[in-house]
Amino acid sequence: RGGELVVRDISDMPDVSLPVYENCPEREREAVCTRLQAQMEPKSGIVMRAALFCNGEERRLFLAFHHYVIDEVSWDVILGDLDRLLSHETDFEKTVSFGEWSERLWAYHKSLDFLPEKTYWERCHEGIEQNKEIEQEWLSSYQGSGKKGFSSFVITLPAEASQRLSSIAKSKYRAKMDAFLLAALVYTIWEKDAVTAMSVQMESHGRGTLPGRVQHDGTVGWFTVRSC
Repeated sequence: RGGELVVRDISDMPDVSLPVYENCPEREREAVCTRLQAQMEPKSGIVMRAALFCNGEERRLFLAFHHYVIDEVSWDVILGDLDRLLSHETDFEKTVSFGEWSERLWAYHKSLDFLPEKTYWERCHEGIEQNKEIEQEWLSSYQGSGKKGFSSFVITLPAEASQRLSSIAKSKYRAKMDAFLLAALVYTIWEKDAVTAMSVQMESHGRGTLPGRVQHDGTVGWFTVRSC
């Protein structure tokens, strides 16, 4: 709120209701889901909405979460837990809470173990600041030159080709697919006679490892990390 992180007590949060809709036509069901999603308001602590649609013996559960509170990986966790509940499983392995993970991450950044990484990230931020002005000048001059802008296109690879490319990346270059995508971006900018030095920030799911045994593969939350 106002650029600051505000931690609120859970008792101050509004209860999550589960409205039930009987014999709701498909078009009306979609309209209900859209309306429920629009009601989310992070500033007020409303970050999820749910509804149950009943049509005879059919039951459909609608869940919507704001991205502030869960990431894409969390959906796999939630759907997996729901599937086990429907199978009447009750033995769930407890993993670290998102709050505990945050506390451990904060403690790690103050520890001696983080010093080598701290130096690296400080250099990254210095490079970003140094290149920012150069990149902005290039973008301004490029847009004002009348040259054809960057085109947008989509290429879809068959599963077999994707698996083969991934295998080559790992075995020959010891690289992940994000490295190949980054190489394609750099090559494209080079083709446009762009800057010779630039900084690229990449975001990933952020479920990295911390010192000690911290199990978070079954934790729901918004894990994220930036690299450059």
